[in-house]
Amino acid sequence: MKKTFDEAEISKTLKDYIVTKRHFRDFDITREKVSAETGIPKAYISIVMKSVFGCNFYDFINRHRAYQAHRIIHSLTHRHSTLEEIALQCGFSCRMTFHRSYLKVYGITPGDDRKACLVGRELTLFMVHRFVVHSFYLATAQNS
Repeated sequence: MKKTFDEAEISKTLKDYIVTKRHFRDFDITREKVSAETGIPKAYISIVMKSVFGCNFYDFINRHRAYQAHRIIHSLTHRHSTLEEIALQCGFSCRMTFHRSYLKVYGITPGDDRKACLVGRELTLFMVHRFVVHSFYLATAQNS
């Protein structure tokens, strides 16, 4: 009896294994490993990646690594991490792949995105400080 090909079920299983369980962070992730872990034939993985997600296996992996890197770059808890540390946390073993994947997804390099993020935070802090000082000045002027 031949197994049927259920694209929706396979795409759900792949997304669960790669994204939800965060296996995209594994340096050694391959179609072969995903096939062995999920029981989905390698050929089906390639077909579903292309038809459902619109990319090949490694582009899908690197896209989710870039998403994770973006979250880290924009979080306050990792502001002291280097870009190399962030890349490694997300599963990138090569700086060029990190740079190229991030640029492909966001249209900006990770370094430039980080600079823009830091400038944005500084500007926000400056504006909050200015508002507090101005409010204090107005309150003391009214009380005089």
